[in-house]
Parts: sequence; structure tokens; C-alpha cells
Amino acid sequence: MKNPATSASRIIRDGKIIPYLSLIGALLALPTPGLTDPGVSANAPDKAFYLGFGEDCCGEDPHPVHGIATADGGYAVVGKSMDSSGNQDGFILKFNGGSLSGTSFVESEQLANMGWSKTIGSSGNMDGLNNVASVGDAIFASGFIYTSSGTIDRYLVKYNLATGNKVWEASFADPIGSRDGAYESMVVTSDGGLALTGVRDAEPGSLEGFKSYGNPSSGSAFVDYFSAEQLASDNAPQGSAWSTELPGANSGKGIRELPNGGFVVAALGAEEGPGHAFRLSASGEVNWVNQYPEHGEITDLSLLSENGTVTGIALVGHYRPSGGGIDGSVTRLNLSGEIIWHKGVGDPVGGIAQFAGLGSGNPNLIFDECWGIQGTSDGGMILACGTGIEGCGEYSPGSAIHTECMGDPRRTWRGYLVKLDQDGNEVWHRTDSFLEPGEQEAADSASEYVALKSDGSVVSIVDQGFGIGVLVLNPESGNTPGDNSGTNDDNLPDDELPDNNEDENTDDEDNEDNEDNEDEIDNTVPDTEDSDGSNTESSDDSSNPSSGCSANSTENSGHALIWLLLGILGIVNRPRQVAP
Repeated sequence: MKNPATSASRIIRDGKIIPYLSLIGALLALPTPGLTDPGVSANAPDKAFYLGFGEDCCGEDPHPVHGIATADGGYAVVGKSMDSSGNQDGFILKFNGGSLSGTSFVESEQLANMGWSKTIGSSGNMDGLNNVASVGDAIFASGFIYTSSGTIDRYLVKYNLATGNKVWEASFADPIGSRDGAYESMVVTSDGGLALTGVRDAEPGSLEGFKSYGNPSSGSAFVDYFSAEQLASDNAPQGSAWSTELPGANSGKGIRELPNGGFVVAALGAEEGPGHAFRLSASGEVNWVNQYPEHGEITDLSLLSENGTVTGIALVGHYRPSGGGIDGSVTRLNLSGEIIWHKGVGDPVGGIAQFAGLGSGNPNLIFDECWGIQGTSDGGMILACGTGIEGCGEYSPGSAIHTECMGDPRRTWRGYLVKLDQDGNEVWHRTDSFLEPGEQEAADSASEYVALKSDGSVVSIVDQGFGIGVLVLNPESGNTPGDNSGTNDDNLPDDELPDNNEDENTDDEDNEDNEDNEDEIDNTVPDTEDSDGSNTESSDDSSNPSSGCSANSTENSGHALIWLLLGILGIVNRPRQVAP
């Protein structure tokens, strides 16, 4: 009697493959550190450097919300920190670029040689900085400050870029007495001015926060414009050159200048209504306004360009899918504000440290929240997001969903950068965690903003569990800025103003001139071993993801493992000798 050789087609036909596939799926879902996806797609730009800063620079529990590359080749970050009473101040950190590489935490003794930092605010009051812009030898920060009249007012401050010396500061009371206001985003205009948006006429106590730490619950959105002459002066402006209210919205989240003059603004809807986009003339008249209820929460916007021509607008934020969780949200508009497409992003796989071997997880538990966006010169866009899980306590202890939630390493957040093309298809992504050499477990990270340098470098401003992170990716030609919003770097002459600056969000603090809070900072951080244990130079570090394995080798190794398991289980079609 002759027994035919077992074949894959025979097993599939007989239904015997099902338990084998189940076993394979279970095995492949287990963490396998030697073969796992590092959370970085194969074509993503490599890391140039990743610096971390703690409380020594910027106050207790610093929370960055915006940052840029500066005109002198350095970087600037703004946000809020905690004051001695438990309320909040604002901070600005400026550090030099130099020849930085690897992943390293900047200690206090290094901080004194790298640049400078400032805090603003009065103890026990709400102050913060939400946005920063670099123009020539000056740097401007905007946000909000508590005043002696008992109100929180819009705030704008000018520093010397090199030294951090304050040139002037100005606060602007609301048109309605006893109301609060704040700047949340601003852009450098082609004529050397500044256009700022945010909230004013807010009821006392309704400024919960900005960016990832809250939204105003009342108020009116607006745009203020300051001329180049006002900004260049050594004396603070007494008011804006013009101001426009944005009807039906309570806070402006992002602003960009159009090439032919005029502006586009993204804004929160009043009373938690749909997000809005406005188009304004160069003098501030509203040309059109549209609402986007399917987009979810709007957090920023960018212009989209191809071959130097602006072709559209992209809104970013996040929304709640019907099944649960939160996904990043991107909506592309034409220049009339009509929707071309809407896409969701999120649920990345893989990672380093405790995220090694991570699958896509339960999308109903995962929050993917996007806070910033930049258009690229190839027609695409890069999103700045955070990905993680929170709210496990909402589920009944002992339930399957509670157990799953508590056991998922995503309870520690990660930075998440995504590039999409003009049609919304993913080009590349990165999930990044701050992991110094020798460390085994990463702390919380979430990208709050993304800036582009004129050489195509990508700058991610990261809120870290320990403070502030600045992740810079190596330059690529496709990642040069599409609307000049990321050209605050050293490739511009000091006397040349960019056509646009990235829209930015900064929490403003009290404008006390704390010269003793200024730290003179160092151009270099010693080369360190990266988290894979290798000595990292700028060129070497950029060629290796922080996990020490490439996405290409990961994919091939995964395929090899599948075939190995299939071979062991006898599913591969292979003749074998059978005794007669």
C-alpha cells in the first residue's frame, strides 16, 4: 500500500491547517527581541540625535508644546512648567546645534555651556508660552501672562537670539474688561511681521490649557498682526497693527500665510462644536469659513505644495472612531476649503525596549493623538503625534478588557512621526522612545510638534516623562519645507526673513526679567553609545535605528521564522519516504 506524500494543498483542503495557523499566530505574537520590528519603517529618515532636558533648564515638570530650528543653526523650545505653588510658568530653551549625535540627557553642568533658558510668570498664577519664532538676531515667544489687573492677557516677548537678553515684552488686555486671552499660534509673514491667533474674551477660569494639556472652554478666536517696524523696534508695541475676530470659533489653533498674501487659520468651534478653517485677506477680512465635523479635534494646519506651488491645506488632529480609542486625523482641503480626502492614522507596531515584539494591539484601547503638521516640498506632509494607552481604570477590575489594558506596554506613551503623500498614503513612520545606553525601559514620550529645516532635516519636539526631548532626523530632499514654514535655520542669512514660519503654540508665563534664570548653554554634548551599545557618531547613528536592527532585516527574519515554523509542523510541500 502506498501512502502519498503530505502536501500543503491536501492539508488546506482537509481543514487541518487551522490549528497550525492558530499556533503560528500565537507564536508570532510573542515578543521575539532578536527579530522584532523596531517601530521604524525601512524608508524612514535615520536619527541624527535625540537630546533630553530635565528640570534644571526650565522649571519643575516642564511640558514642551512647540519648537523650531533657529536662524543661527540652533534650536528653541517653549512650553509650561510648574511654579512653587503648583500653578504654572512659561519657559523658553535655546541651545546650539553643533555636532550633536546619539541619545543623551543634558546634565546641568552641560546645560551651562550649550545656550540659555528663561522662565516667565508669577508664583501662584497661570502663565505660559505656546509658540516661538526666530527672525534674524531676535527670537519671539508668545502665549499668556497673569497681570496685576487680575486677568490673563495675550503676551509677546522679544529676546536676543544669542544671549537670551530680553529686549521687550508686551501684554494686551481683552476688549471686554475682566476677560482672559492668550496667543496660541503665530507665523512670520513675508513682509517681516507676525500674525498671531488664539483666544480672547474668555470667561475667567475657562482657560483650561492649550495644545496637549487642554483647550479654552469659552472665548472668541481672532488674528492679530504686528508689522515689521513694530517688531524691529527696541520698544514694545502698544497694540497690534490690525485685529480680526473669527466668528463662530473660540480659539485659533494654527495660522499660515498664503503666497499671494492673506492667511488660513484652523480654529476650535465654539461650545465644543466642529472645527473650523478660515481664509483671510492680507488685511484680515474673512473670505470664507468652513466647518469639518468629521475631522474631530483640530490641533494645527499646514499648506501643501508641489513644485513650489501651493495646492491645498491640511488639517491635523484626532477623532474617536466608532469602535473606541482615538486615531490621528488628517483632512486635505483645496484652497477653497472643500474636502478632498480624510484619513486616520495610528496603531503602530514594534518598538524598542519594552515595546520589542509589539503587535498592532487593540485599537479600541489605543490613543493616537496628533498635534502638529508640516507640508513637504514633494507634496506630502509630516505629522507629529503621540501613541499610547490611558484610562484602564474605566474598565471593571478582573474583566478581560481591564486585564488586557493593564498588561499592554503602550501604557507608556511613545513619539509617533508619520509622513503621508499627497493622496494620504503612508510614506514612512517612526515610533521613538528616549533610551540612553544601558537602559532597559523607556519613559513616556509624545511628539508635540514637528519643524522642518531647509536642508530636509526633521525636528520633533517631544514631551518626555522626565521633561523635554528634541529628536532630529537626518536630512532628506523630500522632507524640505513645502511652504517655507520650517526655514528658521542656519541656511538663511540673518537679515533675510522667511516667507512663512511654522505655526506654533506656546504657553506664556509671567514676564519677570529673570536674568539669573538664564543659563549659558555648550555647543557639544559628548558622543555617547547609542541604545544598541555601539559608539555613535552622527553619520553612524543615522544609519541605525535605536533598537540596533533595521526594518529590512526584521521583515526578512520574520518571513524566515514563518517558514521555519511551517517546516517544523510539516506543512511545507516536501516528499518524504514512507515504509511499504
